[in-house]
Amino acid sequence: ERSVANRDCSAKTEPKTGSYGNGSFWVGYTEDNLKSVILMYKQNGQYQGANVNNCVNGTRKSCDIKLTNLQDGNLFYKFEITDIANKKATSKEAKITIDTTIPVITLDPSLLGEIKTYTGRLPLKLSVSEKVDLSYKDLNGNNKFARLCKNCNSYNRNINFRTGIHTIIIRAADKAGNIDDESLTFNIF
Repeated sequence: ERSVANRDCSAKTEPKTGSYGNGSFWVGYTEDNLKSVILMYKQNGQYQGANVNNCVNGTRKSCDIKLTNLQDGNLFYKFEITDIANKKATSKEAKITIDTTIPVITLDPSLLGEIKTYTGRLPLKLSVSEKVDLSYKDLNGNNKFARLCKNCNSYNRNINFRTGIHTIIIRAADKAGNIDDESLTFNIF
């Protein structure tokens, strides 16, 4: 029987040290006799614990937890894995930056209102409340996200589309994984 609790803990965790997080945590582990998994986290003081309830026995298993009571700023965390013999193993402590603020996309007013018609291309102009990775997908096209810009907070370029009515989803995703989606419908002739 394999157990992370019988040796140094080699569990893999996300988010990684030095990265951003939004309250979502993940641990990967191997434990045949799992009793419990606890996320231990510290923000401005003592460590607190949160039970991770969706964890199961086995090889190369994983489970996750979403905390909603976190403040933006630095956070230290580690996972504590306990087997049925009450042997505990603790993952390496990670330090991350919590960012729970969702970016806000503001489309140029000229794009809003009734469905507009454009010749050959959409003059897409927008701003975002923070630096993000910006992408879009055409629900009337290949329905896959295509990158507009990386680490940007505005966009002002023409995008070519084939003739017809299009609805696109514009997505802004920050480093912590917070997302804002805005939709836009327009006609190309």
